[in-house]
Amino acid sequence: PQLLFDYQWVNREIEKMHWEKNEAWKNVLNFSAWISGFLAALGLFGFAGYEIDRKTKEIGIRKALGATRFEIAGLFILRFLRLTIIANLIAWLISYGFIYWVLGIIKYPYEIGLNQSIFMSVTLLTLFITFFTTSFQTFKAASLDPQDALRDE
Repeated sequence: PQLLFDYQWVNREIEKMHWEKNEAWKNVLNFSAWISGFLAALGLFGFAGYEIDRKTKEIGIRKALGATRFEIAGLFILRFLRLTIIANLIAWLISYGFIYWVLGIIKYPYEIGLNQSIFMSVTLLTLFITFFTTSFQTFKAASLDPQDALRDE
């Protein structure tokens, strides 16, 4: 008589535990997605720096022949944007096929609608990151004196 009886529905308790597990996995996946995005942007920044360093003499020749910083930067940015678009198209095909292949293997009972808006938003974000990481590197390299770039080592 001193203890009160506390009753609960079992399905609500199971649903609560399931929701807590899903929230934990959601947090882990969100964190890993942010980390992988940061590492990809860092890799792109390093690759742009490497390419610009490799093309220092080309930049010097273009500047000596009268090209402006914006023309040189535009040329290199367009090169990187083309590569990014090609990489995104390949990633679209692979991810779309992989998602449906995995869902077919596990016999997922619900219909998943993959919109093109998801792929387009990721592509626009990737192009945005590519533009800003490469523009920083190219403007820095294009503002150097062509005399320093063409000097022999």
